[in-house]
Amino acid sequence: MTSFASRAPINEWSTNRKYAVIIDAGSSGSRIQVYSWRDHSLAASFANQTELSSLPRIEKGVESGEDWMMKVHPGVSSFADDPSEIGEKHLKELYAYALKIVPADQVKETPVYLLATAGMRLLTEDQQEDILEEACEYTQDHTDFLLPECESHFQVITGETEGLYGWIAINYLLGGFDAKTDGNHHTYGFLDMGGASAQIAFVPNKTEAAAHKEDLTLLRLRTLEGETKEWQVFVSTWLGFGANEARRRYLESLAKGKVDQISGHFLDPCKPKGLVETVASTKDKKVISAEGSGNLNECLTRLEPLLSKNAPCPDPPCLFAGVHVPSIDFDINHFIGISEYYYSTQDVFGLGGAYDYHTLSNAVENYCSREWVDILQDLADGQYPSGVEQKKLEEVCFKASWMMNVLHDGIGIPRVTKEFSTDSSSHNGTEELREGARIKGFDGAFNSAESLAGTEVSWTLGKMVLYSSSSVESSNAEPVGFGPNSVDHTMFQIAGELESNYQRPGLAHRVHQNGASALVLCLCIIALLLYIIKGPRKASLMAGMSYFWHKNQRKIIGARGDQSYERVMEEGDAEEERQFQMGQLGRSSLTRSAVFSNGLARSSSQLRLSRSSKDGSDDEGVKRS
Repeated sequence: MTSFASRAPINEWSTNRKYAVIIDAGSSGSRIQVYSWRDHSLAASFANQTELSSLPRIEKGVESGEDWMMKVHPGVSSFADDPSEIGEKHLKELYAYALKIVPADQVKETPVYLLATAGMRLLTEDQQEDILEEACEYTQDHTDFLLPECESHFQVITGETEGLYGWIAINYLLGGFDAKTDGNHHTYGFLDMGGASAQIAFVPNKTEAAAHKEDLTLLRLRTLEGETKEWQVFVSTWLGFGANEARRRYLESLAKGKVDQISGHFLDPCKPKGLVETVASTKDKKVISAEGSGNLNECLTRLEPLLSKNAPCPDPPCLFAGVHVPSIDFDINHFIGISEYYYSTQDVFGLGGAYDYHTLSNAVENYCSREWVDILQDLADGQYPSGVEQKKLEEVCFKASWMMNVLHDGIGIPRVTKEFSTDSSSHNGTEELREGARIKGFDGAFNSAESLAGTEVSWTLGKMVLYSSSSVESSNAEPVGFGPNSVDHTMFQIAGELESNYQRPGLAHRVHQNGASALVLCLCIIALLLYIIKGPRKASLMAGMSYFWHKNQRKIIGARGDQSYERVMEEGDAEEERQFQMGQLGRSSLTRSAVFSNGLARSSSQLRLSRSSKDGSDDEGVKRS
């Protein structure tokens, strides 16, 4: 076996340290990150009771500095036409980087994960499987990383899984898991807005949790002393409600209005005055020319119908677009928003972090009402923060307005910040969490963030918290992971390698596939025997049957994986993406209807069971643009 050389030095910090490698495979590129933690047994021997009752401490893979991650371009989905190239042209550089961090004597004990999002969700099932299989085989052949099987380590994850990992990450960083999980303690809620979708994850209060038990996902983690903790989390996605898709839908609605007789353009109140934009409608390819009129109040009025708050609600209660969400108690549910929730408030206005509606709306109103030529002059004069480009300035009026629209008219975040009551009997939250929120500056119903506790918010951290937690030895037989909030363990996602007594998703499939392969072999043997006994004619008939089975077994017995509802956090055309949102995904980590049994799943009969093979998206839509 050919392996990359590992040059990572061994020092006191790395002694008795465990590592894990994860590749965040988006559409524009892949980012490899190396996480680490102190050996659990050793850490427990030096821990006090507070530390013992907390989750294991996760750190970067290096003692200091930021050299623990790197990104390469393009994304893994670009290898759809030639998957065999993914190893040498993509993974080789990533692994060489990771092996300079992980000590040589730890490589065989270091798990590696490649979890694909974004562009991979738009590929066909066969393309997904080919890429993942090639990537896994290359990893097994060229590295010594711990990779017991490909099914759970190399996969396309659902948007809901990505959201759950994000929820774990923010609560881990903010101490939401630290206090006891009694009826009074509560965690932080998680909001994410990308280019094509918006997402929510939170733990409802006791009353709502009891009323919507079947809609929740059971999450189980393990503390340093081996005790399990459980949370019942609600996760849901609004496809087509990300900032870029909302913009597309908005322009199409704008084109239904009247053209301004003076300018000859449609007037767009969601752009600075004088900014002219020409785009083609995705429906009829009609060219739309819109000129900014810079009126925030009119903009918000125009945006409100796009929330589809009057859409049928098959499973009440619903927030907007007919999506079922348990009622939110903002006294205890304090939300952290990432991606567009942060970028649209921070990049131009410098108001990311602690959120105040009136301060932001005034800043947005002043910006949107300005003349576009003056904004361009300020850009040329260096009046905006470094990194802010013209494209950002063109879009921020709409994106900030849409974010506020979703936040307040959609989700229902109060526009006026509610002060915490000093009467401890008037709320369901805990004083410990509220005090911690005050100290961290997250004591309002909503705050935006790019990083927390000095660490960039990344869903990959949530995955690592799960894995590290699962590796704590315990006499408790209940595995760490997540799945349906029921006694049925068949769809429970095991987080690590230790709990092998529980069936991993995909195991039944492999048995099924192996059985199919055995049948093919059986047919071949029968054909050979017939050739010997009866001659070539009957033998060729059986061989033809065997060939037909081999070529069409995917259609006959079903493709790998389950029908899944996928979140697509990308820039691009959700009109196409909506066509695949209930499509089959070969290695998706969850079955939407089985695991995330919320309103979208319950109304899934209204969704089309087809998929788009066009990739008009880019996960950079959720990053700075």
